[in-house]
Amino acid sequence: MAERKHIHSVHRIVLCTLDSLYSGVALHRLVTAFPERVVLIVASKRYGGKYGSFFRQLCRNWERGGYAFVTYLSFHFIYHYVFLHATDIVNVLLRRPKKVYSVCQLAKRYGIPLIYTSNPNTGETLARMAAAKPDLIVSAYFDHVIRQHLINLPTFGVINVHTSLLPDFRGPFPSLWPLIHNAERIGVSVHYINSEELDNGPIILQRVCDRKTGESVLATDCRLFSAGIELVNRAIVMIEEGTVRAVAHEQKGRYFSFPKRADLQQLRRHGIKLVRWRDVFSQYF
Repeated sequence: MAERKHIHSVHRIVLCTLDSLYSGVALHRLVTAFPERVVLIVASKRYGGKYGSFFRQLCRNWERGGYAFVTYLSFHFIYHYVFLHATDIVNVLLRRPKKVYSVCQLAKRYGIPLIYTSNPNTGETLARMAAAKPDLIVSAYFDHVIRQHLINLPTFGVINVHTSLLPDFRGPFPSLWPLIHNAERIGVSVHYINSEELDNGPIILQRVCDRKTGESVLATDCRLFSAGIELVNRAIVMIEEGTVRAVAHEQKGRYFSFPKRADLQQLRRHGIKLVRWRDVFSQYF
Protein backbone atom coordinates (compact mmCIF):
# COMPACT_ATOMS: atom_id res chain seq x y z
CA MET A 1 0.00 0.00 0.00
CA ALA A 2 1.34 3.42 -0.92
CA GLU A 3 2.22 5.68 1.99
CA ARG A 4 -0.14 8.62 2.48
CA LYS A 5 1.51 11.87 1.45
CA HIS A 6 1.07 14.66 3.98
CA ILE A 7 1.22 18.18 2.61
CA HIS A 8 0.76 19.79 6.03
CA SER A 9 1.96 17.88 9.07
CA VAL A 10 -0.06 18.18 12.25
CA HIS A 11 2.58 17.13 14.75
CA ARG A 12 1.44 19.00 17.85
CA ILE A 13 -2.18 18.86 19.01
CA VAL A 14 -3.59 20.57 22.10
CA LEU A 15 -6.82 18.98 23.32
CA CYS A 16 -9.33 21.10 25.27
CA THR A 17 -12.02 19.15 27.08
CA LEU A 18 -14.16 18.65 30.17
CA ASP A 19 -13.82 15.52 32.31
CA SER A 20 -17.07 13.53 32.14
CA LEU A 21 -18.62 10.31 30.91
CA TYR A 22 -19.33 12.16 27.67
CA SER A 23 -15.63 12.64 26.92
CA GLY A 24 -14.45 9.53 28.76
CA VAL A 25 -15.98 7.14 26.23
CA ALA A 26 -14.20 8.58 23.21
CA LEU A 27 -11.12 10.76 23.72
CA HIS A 28 -8.74 7.80 23.87
CA ARG A 29 -9.65 7.15 20.23
CA LEU A 30 -8.14 10.50 19.28
CA VAL A 31 -5.02 9.98 21.38
CA THR A 32 -4.37 6.48 20.04
CA ALA A 33 -5.10 7.47 16.43
CA PHE A 34 -2.30 10.07 16.58
CA PRO A 35 0.26 8.65 19.01
CA GLU A 36 2.58 11.16 20.66
CA ARG A 37 0.97 14.06 18.81
CA VAL A 38 -1.33 15.25 21.60
CA VAL A 39 1.21 17.36 23.48
CA LEU A 40 -1.10 18.98 26.06
CA ILE A 41 -4.55 18.40 27.51
CA VAL A 42 -6.38 21.43 28.90
CA ALA A 43 -9.30 20.36 31.11
CA SER A 44 -11.93 22.72 32.41
CA LYS A 45 -12.46 23.05 36.15
CA ARG A 46 -16.09 22.10 36.54
CA TYR A 47 -16.66 23.81 39.89
CA GLY A 48 -15.64 27.27 41.01
CA GLY A 49 -14.76 30.25 38.87
CA LYS A 50 -17.54 31.71 36.74
CA TYR A 51 -19.79 28.67 37.26
CA GLY A 52 -19.83 28.85 41.04
CA SER A 53 -19.46 26.15 43.67
CA PHE A 54 -20.81 22.63 43.45
CA PHE A 55 -23.73 23.55 45.74
CA ARG A 56 -24.56 26.67 43.75
CA GLN A 57 -24.61 24.73 40.49
CA LEU A 58 -26.72 22.01 42.06
CA CYS A 59 -29.33 24.53 43.21
CA ARG A 60 -29.36 26.31 39.86
CA ASN A 61 -29.78 23.11 37.87
CA TRP A 62 -32.50 21.89 40.23
CA GLU A 63 -34.37 25.16 39.74
CA ARG A 64 -33.97 24.97 35.96
CA GLY A 65 -34.73 21.36 35.23
CA GLY A 66 -35.72 19.57 38.43
CA TYR A 67 -34.68 16.21 39.82
CA ALA A 68 -34.41 14.39 36.48
CA PHE A 69 -32.09 16.98 34.98
CA VAL A 70 -29.83 17.01 38.07
CA THR A 71 -29.67 13.21 37.95
CA TYR A 72 -28.75 13.28 34.26
CA LEU A 73 -25.91 15.74 34.89
CA SER A 74 -24.79 13.75 37.93
CA PHE A 75 -24.25 10.64 35.83
CA HIS A 76 -21.97 12.64 33.56
CA PHE A 77 -20.00 14.51 36.22
CA ILE A 78 -20.31 12.76 39.61
CA TYR A 79 -21.53 9.15 39.46
CA HIS A 80 -19.22 8.76 36.47
CA TYR A 81 -16.18 8.54 38.75
CA VAL A 82 -17.80 5.90 40.96
CA PHE A 83 -18.61 3.73 37.95
CA LEU A 84 -15.20 4.38 36.45
CA HIS A 85 -13.24 3.12 39.45
CA ALA A 86 -15.59 0.21 40.07
CA THR A 87 -15.35 -0.99 36.49
CA ASP A 88 -11.57 -0.57 36.55
CA ILE A 89 -11.46 -3.19 39.29
CA VAL A 90 -13.83 -5.49 37.39
CA ASN A 91 -11.81 -5.11 34.19
CA VAL A 92 -8.59 -6.04 35.98
CA LEU A 93 -10.17 -9.10 37.59
CA LEU A 94 -11.72 -10.26 34.31
CA ARG A 95 -8.74 -9.17 32.21
CA ARG A 96 -10.91 -7.08 29.94
CA PRO A 97 -9.81 -3.94 28.09
CA LYS A 98 -10.73 -0.60 29.58
CA LYS A 99 -13.52 1.26 27.76
CA VAL A 100 -13.79 4.59 29.59
CA TYR A 101 -11.03 6.91 30.81
CA SER A 102 -11.01 9.96 33.01
CA VAL A 103 -8.94 12.81 31.62
CA CYS A 104 -6.35 12.22 34.34
CA GLN A 105 -6.12 8.50 33.49
CA LEU A 106 -5.77 9.30 29.81
CA ALA A 107 -2.99 11.81 30.41
CA LYS A 108 -1.13 9.48 32.75
CA ARG A 109 -1.37 6.44 30.49
CA TYR A 110 -0.06 8.25 27.41
CA GLY A 111 2.35 10.61 29.15
CA ILE A 112 0.53 13.79 28.14
CA PRO A 113 0.91 16.96 30.27
CA LEU A 114 -2.42 17.93 31.82
CA ILE A 115 -3.55 21.27 33.21
CA TYR A 116 -6.88 22.33 34.69
CA THR A 117 -8.25 25.80 34.12
CA SER A 118 -11.12 28.11 34.95
CA ASN A 119 -10.25 30.30 31.97
CA PRO A 120 -8.12 29.12 29.02
CA ASN A 121 -7.89 32.58 27.51
CA THR A 122 -5.72 34.32 30.10
CA GLY A 123 -2.75 33.93 32.39
CA GLU A 124 -0.82 30.75 32.98
CA THR A 125 -3.13 28.55 30.89
CA LEU A 126 -2.71 30.70 27.80
CA ALA A 127 1.06 30.78 28.35
CA ARG A 128 1.20 26.98 28.67
CA MET A 129 -0.82 26.53 25.50
CA ALA A 130 1.40 28.96 23.61
CA ALA A 131 4.50 27.16 24.89
CA ALA A 132 3.14 23.89 23.47
CA LYS A 133 3.39 25.46 19.98
CA PRO A 134 0.27 23.72 18.70
CA ASP A 135 -0.30 22.98 15.04
CA LEU A 136 -3.96 22.37 15.89
CA ILE A 137 -6.28 22.85 18.85
CA VAL A 138 -9.13 20.36 19.22
CA SER A 139 -12.08 21.46 21.35
CA ALA A 140 -14.04 18.39 22.40
CA TYR A 141 -16.75 18.98 24.98
CA PHE A 142 -15.10 22.14 26.27
CA ASP A 143 -17.28 24.58 28.20
CA HIS A 144 -15.44 27.85 27.56
CA VAL A 145 -15.66 30.39 24.78
CA ILE A 146 -12.31 30.34 22.98
CA ARG A 147 -11.23 33.93 22.40
CA GLN A 148 -9.60 35.31 19.29
CA HIS A 149 -6.01 35.39 20.56
CA LEU A 150 -6.29 31.68 21.31
CA ILE A 151 -7.97 31.00 17.97
CA ASN A 152 -5.00 32.61 16.23
CA LEU A 153 -2.44 30.55 18.15
CA PRO A 154 -2.28 27.20 16.26
CA THR A 155 -0.95 26.91 12.72
CA PHE A 156 -4.07 25.15 11.38
CA GLY A 157 -6.64 26.72 13.65
CA VAL A 158 -9.14 25.33 16.13
CA ILE A 159 -11.69 22.62 15.39
CA ASN A 160 -14.66 21.70 17.56
CA VAL A 161 -16.96 18.71 18.03
CA HIS A 162 -20.64 19.69 18.19
CA THR A 163 -23.20 16.93 18.64
CA SER A 164 -25.91 18.31 16.39
CA LEU A 165 -26.27 18.96 12.69
CA LEU A 166 -25.19 22.57 12.48
CA PRO A 167 -26.22 25.27 11.86
CA ASP A 168 -29.25 24.21 13.90
CA PHE A 169 -29.22 23.49 17.63
CA ARG A 170 -26.27 25.66 18.52
CA GLY A 171 -25.47 25.95 22.23
CA PRO A 172 -24.34 23.91 25.25
CA PHE A 173 -26.68 20.87 25.01
CA PRO A 174 -26.66 20.09 21.30
CA SER A 175 -27.68 16.43 21.48
CA LEU A 176 -30.54 17.10 23.92
CA TRP A 177 -32.44 19.77 22.01
CA PRO A 178 -33.09 17.81 18.79
CA LEU A 179 -34.72 15.13 20.95
CA ILE A 180 -36.83 17.70 22.81
CA HIS A 181 -37.99 19.02 19.42
CA ASN A 182 -38.50 15.47 18.14
CA ALA A 183 -36.26 16.24 15.14
CA GLU A 184 -36.28 13.65 12.38
CA ARG A 185 -32.49 13.73 12.08
CA ILE A 186 -29.76 13.78 14.70
CA GLY A 187 -26.05 13.85 14.09
CA VAL A 188 -22.71 15.46 14.77
CA SER A 189 -20.60 18.21 13.19
CA VAL A 190 -16.91 19.05 13.24
CA HIS A 191 -16.30 22.69 12.45
CA TYR A 192 -13.70 25.39 12.67
CA ILE A 193 -13.82 27.94 15.45
CA ASN A 194 -12.80 31.09 13.63
CA SER A 195 -14.58 33.69 15.76
CA GLU A 196 -15.93 34.09 19.27
CA GLU A 197 -19.50 33.45 18.11
CA LEU A 198 -20.59 30.06 19.39
CA ASP A 199 -20.87 27.13 16.97
CA ASN A 200 -20.80 29.35 13.92
CA GLY A 201 -17.56 28.42 12.12
CA PRO A 202 -17.32 26.66 8.75
CA ILE A 203 -18.28 22.99 8.81
CA ILE A 204 -15.58 20.46 7.91
CA LEU A 205 -17.51 17.20 8.30
CA GLN A 206 -20.95 16.05 9.40
CA ARG A 207 -22.54 12.68 10.03
CA VAL A 208 -26.23 11.90 10.27
CA CYS A 209 -26.94 9.22 12.88
CA ASP A 210 -30.03 7.08 13.34
CA ARG A 211 -32.37 7.68 16.24
CA LYS A 212 -32.69 4.52 18.32
CA THR A 213 -35.99 3.57 19.89
CA GLY A 214 -35.74 3.44 23.67
CA GLU A 215 -32.32 5.07 23.83
CA SER A 216 -31.85 7.60 26.62
CA VAL A 217 -30.41 11.07 26.15
CA LEU A 218 -27.27 10.02 28.03
CA ALA A 219 -26.67 7.13 25.63
CA THR A 220 -27.31 9.40 22.64
CA ASP A 221 -24.79 11.88 24.06
CA CYS A 222 -22.08 9.24 24.23
CA ARG A 223 -22.87 7.75 20.83
CA LEU A 224 -22.82 11.10 19.05
CA PHE A 225 -19.66 12.25 20.79
CA SER A 226 -17.88 9.03 19.84
CA ALA A 227 -18.95 9.59 16.24
CA GLY A 228 -17.65 13.15 16.54
CA ILE A 229 -14.20 11.99 17.61
CA GLU A 230 -14.12 9.69 14.57
CA LEU A 231 -14.84 12.75 12.43
CA VAL A 232 -12.08 14.70 14.19
CA ASN A 233 -9.62 11.95 13.28
CA ARG A 234 -10.74 12.16 9.66
CA ALA A 235 -10.56 15.95 9.72
CA ILE A 236 -6.95 15.89 10.96
CA VAL A 237 -5.96 13.64 8.06
CA MET A 238 -7.79 15.95 5.65
CA ILE A 239 -5.95 18.97 7.08
CA GLU A 240 -2.67 17.17 6.56
CA GLU A 241 -3.56 16.23 3.00
CA GLY A 242 -4.87 19.70 2.19
CA THR A 243 -8.30 18.34 1.21
CA VAL A 244 -10.50 20.23 3.68
CA ARG A 245 -13.35 22.09 1.98
CA ALA A 246 -15.06 23.73 4.93
CA VAL A 247 -18.53 25.07 4.24
CA ALA A 248 -19.76 28.29 5.81
CA HIS A 249 -23.22 28.33 7.39
CA GLU A 250 -25.86 29.46 4.94
CA GLN A 251 -28.30 30.12 7.77
CA LYS A 252 -27.89 31.26 11.34
CA GLY A 253 -29.60 28.28 12.93
CA ARG A 254 -31.33 28.20 16.28
CA TYR A 255 -29.47 28.64 19.57
CA PHE A 256 -30.63 26.89 22.75
CA SER A 257 -29.19 27.20 26.23
CA PHE A 258 -30.12 25.26 29.38
CA PRO A 259 -33.42 23.35 29.20
CA LYS A 260 -36.27 24.27 31.52
CA ARG A 261 -38.73 21.95 33.21
CA ALA A 262 -41.29 22.51 30.45
CA ASP A 263 -38.71 21.46 27.84
CA LEU A 264 -37.97 18.24 29.71
CA GLN A 265 -41.69 17.53 30.01
CA GLN A 266 -41.81 17.73 26.23
CA LEU A 267 -39.04 15.14 26.12
CA ARG A 268 -41.11 12.80 28.29
CA ARG A 269 -44.09 13.24 25.99
CA HIS A 270 -41.93 11.82 23.21
CA GLY A 271 -41.22 8.79 25.40
CA ILE A 272 -37.52 9.65 25.82
CA LYS A 273 -35.80 9.34 29.18
CA LEU A 274 -32.78 11.36 30.21
CA VAL A 275 -31.10 8.31 31.77
CA ARG A 276 -31.64 4.56 31.65
CA TRP A 277 -29.61 2.27 33.87
CA ARG A 278 -28.96 -0.17 31.05
CA ASP A 279 -27.52 2.65 28.95
CA VAL A 280 -25.23 3.65 31.81
CA PHE A 281 -23.87 0.12 32.27
CA SER A 282 -23.41 -0.35 28.54
CA GLN A 283 -20.90 2.53 28.42
CA TYR A 284 -18.57 0.91 30.95
CA PHE A 285 -18.94 -2.80 30.22
